[in-house]
Amino acid sequence: MNERINKKKVMYHFLNHVTEIVLILVVIALWIATDSFMKLNNWMNLLRSGAIKGLIALGVTMVLICGKIDLSTGSQVGLSGMFVAVFCKNMVAAGYNQTLACLIGMAVGIAFAVVIGLLHAFLQNTYDLPPFVVTLGTQYLMFGLAAIICNNYPIPNAYPNWYVQVGMGRLFGVVPYPVIIFFVAAVLCYFIMEHTTTGRSVYAVGGNQEAARLTGINVFKSKAFVFIAVQILAAIAGFINSAQVNQADWSYGKEWPTDCLSMAIIGGTSMAGGSGTIYGTVVGVVLISVLINGMTILNWNIYLQYIVRGAILIGSLVLMAYRDKYRD
Repeated sequence: MNERINKKKVMYHFLNHVTEIVLILVVIALWIATDSFMKLNNWMNLLRSGAIKGLIALGVTMVLICGKIDLSTGSQVGLSGMFVAVFCKNMVAAGYNQTLACLIGMAVGIAFAVVIGLLHAFLQNTYDLPPFVVTLGTQYLMFGLAAIICNNYPIPNAYPNWYVQVGMGRLFGVVPYPVIIFFVAAVLCYFIMEHTTTGRSVYAVGGNQEAARLTGINVFKSKAFVFIAVQILAAIAGFINSAQVNQADWSYGKEWPTDCLSMAIIGGTSMAGGSGTIYGTVVGVVLISVLINGMTILNWNIYLQYIVRGAILIGSLVLMAYRDKYRD
């Protein structure tokens, strides 16, 4: 009996860390197959490319742990960058300081993200509306709003130099600022989810909402926290993305929600709620970034890349099902 239990524990822990194992194997394979993969500059570039979506994936992880989903994050990316560009363009034309205009635009973007997060939590908690449908609706709302604000035209070169440097620059000329921002955000999210009452409440609500309510947990507060957090992280990702390209466009981030969801799931977060870790998502972000970078270096067809990423996502779901079976 004890031997059987020990085998289940070993299998559970193996499946729980399979993403790290796959990452190590992929890195070794690409190291052998290419000359440029292990160069420092290549690693900085691949981490920078994954850091922006990774920010959103951190928020998506918390939403999934709470047993919910948010498909509107992509539209927040385009809209937040648009807010900053519009304020910079119009206020500078009116004679105001560009930095002041930029900061006001960022504040408006963050405030709007908080409002959208609260709206999601309110509609889902009060009327028990499916978060899939609610967030899909607000996604269209924000895409439409962003397109109206810019008259369906991109706004280039509206930002101050320091703002652009956040997206393009590197600390000491080595580490891209988006990578630093991502890892700082990951540490903060990890601390909240693993070492605070707020994080424990999110896990409880995702595991069993009614049981959490009966134990005195404020369910609405937990939902509001995760929905607001993912929207704020999406807004920050939008700022960084617009800084990288020095341009605002309403369509930026349009295809991102599925990518960010994949990063969280590949990192071991269950769509059923109640389980998942920020650490796992960080590993998922790095794995996806390494795969995309490696397949690009190897000059693989983009459609073949989609097949590989899809197969890994499906494989992750299957492995999670087995993992949960061994845990139970």
